[in-house]
This record gives sequence, structure tokens and C-alpha cells, in this order.
Amino acid sequence: MAALENKTYDAGGGRVVYWSLNGDSDYEKLRLGCEAAGLTSKTLPEDRSALSALRHGIDRWVKTAGLRNVLVRPLSQGDGYDVVSETVGEDRNEYQTSFSARVDVKERRNPPRVVTGSSDCWSSIVEWYNEALDRASQEAVGGYLSRVVYALGGTALRPNGGVYWLPESSIDRFNKVVESIESAGTHAVFTLSVAKDQQLARSIVDAITNEVTTEADYIESEVASRDLGERALKTRIVRAKLLLEKVRDYEATFGKSLSFLSQRVEQVETQCAVLAIQRAAVAGE
Repeated sequence: MAALENKTYDAGGGRVVYWSLNGDSDYEKLRLGCEAAGLTSKTLPEDRSALSALRHGIDRWVKTAGLRNVLVRPLSQGDGYDVVSETVGEDRNEYQTSFSARVDVKERRNPPRVVTGSSDCWSSIVEWYNEALDRASQEAVGGYLSRVVYALGGTALRPNGGVYWLPESSIDRFNKVVESIESAGTHAVFTLSVAKDQQLARSIVDAITNEVTTEADYIESEVASRDLGERALKTRIVRAKLLLEKVRDYEATFGKSLSFLSQRVEQVETQCAVLAIQRAAVAGE
């Protein structure tokens, strides 16, 4: 922050963005919103895994039935769960497996199966399992929104996220995503208009500085390890170029040079290029 103490920046308006999420979301509605905003499908949450859907079904059964002292424990092969009833005693607790269930981790559309014990509510668990396959979890939607913000040129105003800033030029596209998210579940996304304020501008510059330097340091450490494969190295080169573009966009937005960031990214980009040349030279020998 010290490097910014004597600098003056134009905040350029923009929006402060944050959200309150509650429960799962219809995946198809998220996909349509992502498409309407012109974003790549890689931004979307990944398809829910069979194991995650099974856990969702079991947890919903436990909650709906109002059960207490029920433990859900993963199986050693990572393809299912033991559902265990706990009886609290004076000297020690007693545990009894109600049932064990497994999924097909390679084909999530195959229904889960009970492998030991039995459950009177198994048909409900399977129904909730199937529903969950077409829905994104609350955590997945939060990650999706964060990726959307970064894809649209925004940055996190706090190191751990939660509150973001978006340039005004990205708001129309962001609103398309917001519409789909709010229709896909019981969520609320807030975009607050902000005036050109010096303190806000400094906080945004500080945020983009943290984002770019953290990413540059990470890429640099990967290059230094020399463990990157050819495809991974190309990906890092592209990422460095995108970071440089983002820095230049922020320079235009704030009307000030951020050369200390440009130079840092260019340094990393050069390191990537040097490693790529060295790899090519070795391959040609």
C-alpha cells in the first residue's frame, strides 16, 4: 500500500458487487445466462459429481426426516458413504451402520445403489440424487460468480473475496448473468453504483495490484520449477498476456500509469518465453 500513498487516481465510476446465495441452482439456467453474457463455458460450475449428488440426497433425507445422531462417513474407495446411527451412552457411544451406498463415479447418470443394510427412504434419496445432478451447489455458484467478475475485468476488493469492483463497461453483460442466477435459485446479487471517489480508486488500484502480483509470483514460481509441460507453459504465457491486457485496461480506466505492474507482468512473460525457447532448442537437438 505504501507505493500508492502519493498517487492520485480517477475512480472512473464502476460498480461494487457482492451477493447472498441460498441453496442450489438450476444448471441449465446458469448455462443460458453465461451464454447470453458471451462468456466461455469454462466459466460455469463443473457438472456435479455422482459422489456430491449422493451426499446431497443423504443429507436431505436426514434433514427431512428430522434425524439426529446420524453420521455420514466416506467409504475408503471414494465412491460412496456409510450412514451410521450413533447412540449416546453414559460410558461410551454405540455405532451401527444403517446402510452403505455407492455410486458409479465414471457415469454419474447411473443410479446409486445400496450395498449393505437398507433404507426405507432409499427411493427418496435416489430422487434427490437425480435432481442434484442438474443443479449446482451454493458453493459452486459462488465460485462461478467470482470467475464471472474476473472474466469481465473486475477485481476483488478484499483478499478473500466477497466484495468486488466491476468497470461500468461490463455491467450489461454481468446483469445477464445476474438475471439467470436469481431465476435459478433463491439468490440475491447486488450491484451498487459508485461515484468517482479517491478512496475507492485507491482501494481498487490496491486490489488489482494484489491480484496481478500474486498471479505473477505464482507463474514465476512455476516457471522456476521447470516442471511445466509444453501445454501448461503455453497456458501460462497466455495468462501473462491477459494479465498485461488487464493492467492496461485499468490504466485507461484510472487515467494513470500502472507501470510497476506492467513491468512485473512483462518480466514473467519474458521468463515464460525464455523457457519455451530453451525447450524448443533441446527438442531440436
